[in-house]
Amino acid sequence: MRCLLCFKSIEQAVSWHTLFQPVTAQYCAACRPHLTKITGAYCKRCHRPQAKTKTCSDCAKRNQPALLYNRSVYCYDAAMKDMLIICKYRHHYHALSSLTKPVRQAFFNQFKTVKHLTLIPIPVSDERMEERLFNQATIISAMIPRPVFFGLKRHHQEKQAKKNRKQRLQTPNPFYLDPHLPLPTGPVVLIDDVYTTGTTLHHAANVLAEAGIEAIYSFTLAR
Repeated sequence: MRCLLCFKSIEQAVSWHTLFQPVTAQYCAACRPHLTKITGAYCKRCHRPQAKTKTCSDCAKRNQPALLYNRSVYCYDAAMKDMLIICKYRHHYHALSSLTKPVRQAFFNQFKTVKHLTLIPIPVSDERMEERLFNQATIISAMIPRPVFFGLKRHHQEKQAKKNRKQRLQTPNPFYLDPHLPLPTGPVVLIDDVYTTGTTLHHAANVLAEAGIEAIYSFTLAR
């Protein structure tokens, strides 16, 4: 096995435990990302780290949002950006596998009072799927043992990473629902890799709310 960043060979001790467990160490000791978990005060709606736990100015401007609130695990800093670049643009879909345990723990801590929920990964367009061959939101959803609804679809658009903040906020809603699949009957949690401006998640929530879903939350790897 080799490190995903420097390609240095990684030696792993073999035991009865490791023999039957999936391999999750894809980074050598020198390259292993030092991710920062969100702790302390944060915005009650979008989970942005801030000085006091209250609604941030951006969320306060949203008029009757369909998305009740977002919760995230890590800060969207340089280390997290590097990890997502490896995953999304170098096509190492397994780069996130080492985060399964902390993601699962964070999810159940944040949504332990929400019963009978269904996960909805934010989809990529068919064109993006042909290019990347996987959807990182689906990978994150697979870390959480809850039912998943794949009926949310997406029209093709320019990559969000290429847009500035103003362009992201002005992006038209690309989402729609597959009319052939029955909707979840209880609360849903949208799953994505990053909450930046929140435009993507709020667009998706609006489509679900218009279809009749009342309790809509979101959970992302980073904020």
